[in-house]
Amino acid sequence: MSEQTPASATKAWLVIPFLSLMFVAGLALVYVVDGGLTVSTGTAVADEATPPDPLAPLHAALAEQEMRWQAQQQRIERLEQALRERAQRETVETEALERRIEGLRAELGQRVESADEEAVHAGLLRDYAALGARFTPRGALVSLGEETLRFAPGAAELPEGPIAPLTAIAEHLQAHPELQVLLSGHTDASGDASGNLVLSQARAEAVAAALVALGIESARMTVEGVGSSEPLVEEIDAASRATNRRVEVYFTLPGVGEDRDPA
Repeated sequence: MSEQTPASATKAWLVIPFLSLMFVAGLALVYVVDGGLTVSTGTAVADEATPPDPLAPLHAALAEQEMRWQAQQQRIERLEQALRERAQRETVETEALERRIEGLRAELGQRVESADEEAVHAGLLRDYAALGARFTPRGALVSLGEETLRFAPGAAELPEGPIAPLTAIAEHLQAHPELQVLLSGHTDASGDASGNLVLSQARAEAVAAALVALGIESARMTVEGVGSSEPLVEEIDAASRATNRRVEVYFTLPGVGEDRDPA
């Protein structure tokens, strides 16, 4: 074995570090290259795993349309709410108007009814004045005296032919079907009291029969005879006795003023 020179030994020591450095550098290069490939490969794999979505624009358009639809729906709901509130207001106003109309109709009806009643009363007053009636607590009175009815002495038969006052009374009753009639017969004080009572009743019934013949319903009439119990004047002569012989006709109607002279 040959001996190494100092120069050869020195070169050997220098080569060893150089080779170690080159080895480390090679490892580093391999690591860098391998990492880059790994990163590139991973990116490629990732790119291959998540390809671009061709429906993305459509999804975006649908999302935008959905937002527009929701906005439109909200607008429609606001309009519907406004319409409901307006309808409620109009309903309230309509109901108030209908109540006012009904009130006016009722008021008008009352006024018309009052006017009709006043017209009836006014018509009655005119007719009573034409009949020569006067008002009493028993009703409007028309007195038919002996000179009008022309009864024979002691008899209860009316003479033949029309009697103008009875015709006027019948026309008045036909014009005012709401009226009722009381016929009260009276005699003078001469003769028997019981006979006078019968005679006064018979004469009142004769007048009622004459009115029925003129078209007046008997159900509207009440007949009474009072004899000589209610004289108009004191009987001192034939004229005063004739005054007391009469048939009184009372017309009754609720609401017509009493104790008023129609003249």
